Amino acid sequence: MKKLMFPSKSAYRNFVRRPVITVITMIVVIVLSLATGLIFGTASIGLAFIPVFGPSLVDGYKKWGYSVFSHNHYGVYSRSKKNPKNPKSVGQSTQRQSVKNFSKHWKDVGVDQDTYNDYGATHPVEKRGRIIYLTGEATFVSFNLIAQTCTGSTTLVTAPPVTPALFPILTGGNIEASIGPDLIDLQPDKIGDYITGMKLEVFVSPPLSAGIFTQKHMTLLGVYDPSPTTPIDITADYVDKYGTIASSVGQKIFCQFRLIMPTGESNLYQKCNTTIQTTPP
Repeated sequence: MKKLMFPSKSAYRNFVRRPVITVITMIVVIVLSLATGLIFGTASIGLAFIPVFGPSLVDGYKKWGYSVFSHNHYGVYSRSKKNPKNPKSVGQSTQRQSVKNFSKHWKDVGVDQDTYNDYGATHPVEKRGRIIYLTGEATFVSFNLIAQTCTGSTTLVTAPPVTPALFPILTGGNIEASIGPDLIDLQPDKIGDYITGMKLEVFVSPPLSAGIFTQKHMTLLGVYDPSPTTPIDITADYVDKYGTIASSVGQKIFCQFRLIMPTGESNLYQKCNTTIQTTPP
């Protein structure tokens, strides 16, 4: 029976799951509704259409025009309908292509799949507040994406390191921003020494309202040498990505950063933010 014979997807699903019960229910309700119509009037005949149009009413309740209806412990509420966006930016397309390419290389002869499988099973990672274990292939792709970001090379990391890199401990950082001229500096705080080849991967947000206190969505600004004792000047890259900040005094810039290695290793992100000033602090 084709879906077009049903007024909604819910009605079709109910018929597919329980065809006999659905048909019997419809017949019984229609007969009872017609019988009660002789006693209570023709208005009660409308009950006969409940098993047919009931699912349609439910679907209509959930979505009406540009508003979406739902409910919680406090009752029914509505919110504006959000259409998902896929900007397909250059950076996003490049990242997806890199993931696709490295996934293809997973089956190359030179890739030590057993070692990657063992590494993924014994090195949990934090993902949005949850501890998870990656598959060997996901670990391989992750290591190579980090190594590519660190060095700019597409040379494969065919096996995870036998001895993990000894990262210095990032304890936080400080970012400062001012105008006249634009100046944005980042100074990470650490305990320990940087290793040769180690880079600082930096993500930033555009200028945002001063009333925002947390920002989860930031884009990659670039990788920098973390070894200088003076603050890292990220002004040129920030202006190239988001434009000047001359009209953004009083707004906030959010930043997160971590250390990465050519071996594909990395440590945890640290976050900081600043309010754009008229003069350097």
